[in-house]
Amino acid sequence: MKENIRHVLLRVETVTRDEEGKEEQISLQVPGIIGVRDGVPYIQYEESSLAGMEGVTTTITCREELVILERTGSVSQRQEYRRGETTQSAYETPMGTLNIEVTTRELLVNLNEGRGQLKLAYDISVKGLFHHFNTISIELREDPDFYGNQGKAETNH
Repeated sequence: MKENIRHVLLRVETVTRDEEGKEEQISLQVPGIIGVRDGVPYIQYEESSLAGMEGVTTTITCREELVILERTGSVSQRQEYRRGETTQSAYETPMGTLNIEVTTRELLVNLNEGRGQLKLAYDISVKGLFHHFNTISIELREDPDFYGNQGKAETNH
């Protein structure tokens, strides 16, 4: 089965607000890919040491009403986001596993031909540790350093 893959640049912005209203923002730009597998678009990129997640690959599968974020490498997690619903996941680290609960407030997916955006807004809690409100915004565009002016996709078999 053929799988079209486009090399993209991702601008990832994460804002975390704690119970007292204190905000922390992380913004980074990373190379990645966007592809379509079994008719479903996905984004994949390597996390950065700036985000404290060096050695982690993040894959985000994007349906209109469901986003699945999967992390593999030095940590492991599979979190589903559905607007208005609460979902759980296990965040596995070398130090142990954290049970995470997420209530999705906003979910926007707009991906087309190597460009677009993804936005998630959600409440996140780890029992006994914290309860925060997070937003993740990802904007992507084709990587001009990879394609030059041609903008052609590569095909894997």
